[in-house]
Amino acid sequence: PAGLSPAEGKAAVVAVADKLRARDVGGILPEVLKQFSKEQKVLARALYILTLVSGPRALLDTLRACKHAEDPLASAGLKALADAVRAVPDLLQLDATGLGLEFRVAVENFLREASGIADGSETQLVRHANMLSGLLGWR
Repeated sequence: PAGLSPAEGKAAVVAVADKLRARDVGGILPEVLKQFSKEQKVLARALYILTLVSGPRALLDTLRACKHAEDPLASAGLKALADAVRAVPDLLQLDATGLGLEFRVAVENFLREASGIADGSETQLVRHANMLSGLLGWR
């Protein structure tokens, strides 16, 4: 959040996520994703909330369910993860189960598939993947 130090911003995001979790907001997010499946901004925001409320594993499962790199959920999911990592920098670093590596593999698979798309529709996905790679030091 603007105007806050990184530590204050992280604390604010975590506090809001805790309040949303207590109200079971995570339970309605799958329906939101279905209803707004073509609206990139809504998808990214819903997936950001899903990541903070239900955890990064829920986002990874959503990304794995994408049938192809052109799926709007793929690009929105990468943006959501990048935004979540900016808000909570240790989101994946504290994970002892190798979740960070699983995300990296998913991102690399999307990029590999996107490189074969000739119509330019992959640019948003590539931009979000590169942003995420930079944030997590994958380059």
